[in-house]
Amino acid sequence: MEEFDIGRNIRNRRQMLNMTLAQLAEKSNLSTTMISEVERGLKMPSVKKAYQMALALNCTLSDLITGSVEAPIHIVRAEQKNKLLDQDSGIERGILSNALLSQGLELLWFTIPAQQSTAELPQNKDGVTEHITVINGTLSCKLNDKEYILEKGDSITYEAMKTEYSNPSNTDCEFILLIKSK
Repeated sequence: MEEFDIGRNIRNRRQMLNMTLAQLAEKSNLSTTMISEVERGLKMPSVKKAYQMALALNCTLSDLITGSVEAPIHIVRAEQKNKLLDQDSGIERGILSNALLSQGLELLWFTIPAQQSTAELPQNKDGVTEHITVINGTLSCKLNDKEYILEKGDSITYEAMKTEYSNPSNTDCEFILLIKSK
């Protein structure tokens, strides 16, 4: 029977996903000590524990055994997207990809109806970078009380600060917001 190094394969996949030991431990419901020992080749996991790690790493147990590090493909259909709809303003905020969250990235879609505003939003946590690209319409983006007007195709990148998004036009504004945490 051919030998394999499941610990090295687990570490490679975890690192490919930019996942910490603590994150893998939380997602797999296993201890960081046990996972660390497996990754260093000090311990061989039971089939059940290896399966838990495979699920947390978005792969199959066979992938961990063979060392396949092909990146998982995630498809989210329009009707499956997580959305928050403000009933008063009609502003919609949707998550475009849950798969990126474990890598410290949030990819969001906003729709702001004509003449509507989010009102001032508190500053995101320190070390966060945000990037906006306007897909349709006009966006007024207030950053620490300074206003920037963005049109279709325009982008802006900034460090975390107080923000307010509003649509000064008579048509819907749609934009993508990428939030990168350290």
